[in-house]
Amino acid sequence: MSWSTGWLIVAGGAQVTSGQHFAIDSAGALFNSSAAAKLLAAAAVAITLFLGRRWLRNSFALPALLLSAVAVVHLALLSFGIPLGDAQASGWMFGPQSDAGLAASWHGDELRRFPWEMLPSLSGDILSVVFVVAITLLLNTTGIELAARREADLDRELKSHGIANLAIAALGGYISVTSLSRTTVNYLAGATGRISAMTVAAISAAVIAVDSSFLGYVPKCVLGGLLFYLGADLLYRWLVGSSRRLAVPEYLSLLAIAFIIIKWGFVAGLLLIRPLLAGRDRIERERWSGWRPPPGAGPRPFQRFRQ
Repeated sequence: MSWSTGWLIVAGGAQVTSGQHFAIDSAGALFNSSAAAKLLAAAAVAITLFLGRRWLRNSFALPALLLSAVAVVHLALLSFGIPLGDAQASGWMFGPQSDAGLAASWHGDELRRFPWEMLPSLSGDILSVVFVVAITLLLNTTGIELAARREADLDRELKSHGIANLAIAALGGYISVTSLSRTTVNYLAGATGRISAMTVAAISAAVIAVDSSFLGYVPKCVLGGLLFYLGADLLYRWLVGSSRRLAVPEYLSLLAIAFIIIKWGFVAGLLLIRPLLAGRDRIERERWSGWRPPPGAGPRPFQRFRQ
């Protein structure tokens, strides 16, 4: 299902770039509006990243291309005589962000005022969050395995994320899981070691002390182009690359689920997966029901698959 994540990344890129909700039904109206130029600029950035990654094999190629795209947008604004404030007002740039101060995560008075009697009624929501986070982690890890062509240790991933989320909760943070898009960016940039994760953590900590107004200089089309590039890469790997590995019925099922998710949403696609897999399971059972292994042979292929 990592291709569905790719579609969500592409749709998110379109929404970030245009500032409007993106859906297949309204895509035509979106391209006929003033957002068409922004989407074309984001597509140009995505194509530049794709070609640059094919020609340049250096780990600094992707950051250099992104910084170059930011510089090109600013030069274009300067050549057309468009002030930065007008570019922010028209949606080409992110708006200036207000500064936010840090607050202590624990206060004795707040713990005493917490309505502990409501905790049993929230147990269902808490369990739902646990299951959603676990499923999200497994799906994102599967996508990372596909992008990196390496097998992950799921047991270690679950344990490390559990410990990390306990620490985050103690410090007043939000639930955290592996990010498929950011991990894919790291991998495509050639940053495959632990230093990349430490660099991200250091930059995130440094942002606390840095004036957040610098975000007003970041063009939306550059971020949207990066999302287009990442999402399109996942879509190609799953919808095109998998056609050479899957049987025709399985690939047609994958295309059917893809169409339903794009047309009616992610939940509808998830509801369809179970009956499709059950039908494929039944077809496989009927296919091998009359097959008998020769003396001394192992189990039937379908039995081996189920094991």
